[in-house]
Amino acid sequence: MGQLVVYGQGTVNAAPNAGNIYSATGTINSTLAIVGEDATIVIPELVSDGDLYPGFNSGIGSFTIDGNFSGSGTMWFTINGPTADTEHDQLIVTGTSNVSAQGLWVSLGYTPPVGAFFDIIMSAGGVTGPFSWSYLPSLGAGKAWEIQYLADRIRLLVIDPNAPPEPECTTYLFNLNNSLADETNTVSLTSNGGTLGATNYSFGPNQGPSLSNVLGDTYTIEMRFTLDDVSGYSKLIDFKNLTSDNGLYFLSMWTK
Repeated sequence: MGQLVVYGQGTVNAAPNAGNIYSATGTINSTLAIVGEDATIVIPELVSDGDLYPGFNSGIGSFTIDGNFSGSGTMWFTINGPTADTEHDQLIVTGTSNVSAQGLWVSLGYTPPVGAFFDIIMSAGGVTGPFSWSYLPSLGAGKAWEIQYLADRIRLLVIDPNAPPEPECTTYLFNLNNSLADETNTVSLTSNGGTLGATNYSFGPNQGPSLSNVLGDTYTIEMRFTLDDVSGYSKLIDFKNLTSDNGLYFLSMWTK
């Protein structure tokens, strides 16, 4: 066991023409420039305290680190289109990626529309951020960058900074386990006949739990149910407090 420590000036070139780099154990600590382009470094830990280019020099490419990635250097990405590896650079890490001490520099070669996104880092073991600093080129009026730190990737998203915010969505989960309250004990269903048990709520015609004055104009209902009788019509959800026939029905293995 041990580590490969690289000091001084120069370049660690892992591009295909230079051959891939493999090490079953140890760490690469680099203060040099690391360049890739469809190449792989197999190493338990790559610590980049210099410059890292997933593409080779000014080209476009993807660079794979079969291990973990960290360091305090600068990561350089070129974006000339929406497709990874052929139109924009991408770093692929099979382990974890910690970029909290890394800087990000992006060069842009085309005009992306609002909604375009670029997964510049894919990290199967998760990501830790944010970048310590970033340079993102101007997109012009009505557009801005957003850096998203997702579970297994870092994504650059083009947004409209003037767009209205997405409405908040509130979720209520009713487990119906000897209680009509939701799992946070914030909202409770009202019993309209039937039997509440340890794992379910059983009820007959014109019975069941109800929920009022909580849902907005637009909502989604997900539920799991069983029927004792599947002949004819069975109303699953009533929308008018039993004042009309409006509802969701089950009919002989079909819903309508």
